[in-house]
Amino acid sequence: MIQTVVFLTFAVAVFVGVQRLLLWYSLKDVTYHARCSHLMVEPGQIFTIESELTNAKRMPEMFMELKEPIPWGAELVGQYKTSGNIRQYLHKRFYVLGHQRIKSRTEMKVHERGDYVMHSAILSGGDFFGLHATEKTLPYVRRIVCMPQKITSPQLDKVLGGFLGDVSVRRYILPDPILTIAARDYTGREPIKDIHHAQSARQGRLMVRQYDHTLEPAVTVVLDIDITSYPPRYEKVEKCLSLARAVFEALNRAGIKFGFITNARSHYNQQWQNANDGFGKSHLNMLLAGLGCASLQARESSAELMKRSIANCETGRSHIVIMSEQKNTLMPFVRRLEAQTGGAVLQIIADDYMTEDDYRVKEFIFQRRVATVDALQGEAA
Repeated sequence: MIQTVVFLTFAVAVFVGVQRLLLWYSLKDVTYHARCSHLMVEPGQIFTIESELTNAKRMPEMFMELKEPIPWGAELVGQYKTSGNIRQYLHKRFYVLGHQRIKSRTEMKVHERGDYVMHSAILSGGDFFGLHATEKTLPYVRRIVCMPQKITSPQLDKVLGGFLGDVSVRRYILPDPILTIAARDYTGREPIKDIHHAQSARQGRLMVRQYDHTLEPAVTVVLDIDITSYPPRYEKVEKCLSLARAVFEALNRAGIKFGFITNARSHYNQQWQNANDGFGKSHLNMLLAGLGCASLQARESSAELMKRSIANCETGRSHIVIMSEQKNTLMPFVRRLEAQTGGAVLQIIADDYMTEDDYRVKEFIFQRRVATVDALQGEAA
């Protein structure tokens, strides 16, 4: 009897010791990494979050639970276990052997333009029976930008086609080498075909051809989202952002270098609000990402924006001004811009491209975003 009691006591002590050892050792040498299949997506486009959990030690993990953040507004494609109300988490449980790497894929999609950020996953590890657990926060940031809705408008295509001109489009798809006047440092925004290989070899760094801008066409896109009417209709701002995307893509297809200036706020990139001339994939993606992260409220008035445009204008430069609504008070600025540059100024008004669906679907977006931000701030407090 005494031997049995001693044996049971010893067995319980060993079991408790092993349980505590497993609990203490559970998250040691366990790493987590996640990446997104797309950095920029269309509204409704499915993208994939690929997670990788690695156990670098020999001891297996009997019980592990991973809670991955789900961006607000994202919709999971498939059946998953989730928790949370405003801040939602996706739950995944694993049994991980020693020196094992487990990969998982989660498909989701978003329906509205915006900046969707995922950060701070939570990893839990427990004892053999999962009765006790310890957890740690895995800080990381993954950002997905949903671009403005792509607009399909024959009217807009006709207006842009007439403005750009068939001659300019055909001539400058491949820049004329005769217009080259110098070489400058490669910034990453220029297309590969502009690299000056001879100068790059002499300087020991990448150099690109610099063309004579007095002959080469250049366009500045001016985006004005200031709304003077009351109550403000923020769906017009959404339409402005979609129109700006269409203009960017049309200029990029035509091979015409273009700059950008706006009174919209965007936390994506400080250079976005006053971007220099460029074209190519990297330049276009930078501008589209800024549109996706743009707010619905202007940081300055329309008049101040036009004054900045006039102050930065160049001779021979054309302008495309995108406005949320017709503003007669801006006409003197437009005429001054035409007189000072000698180039054409095209005005695109969002009101001319609004549809009933735009008013019906998007009228509640701004209010819902504001309510969500207030709820998140309350939760953090």
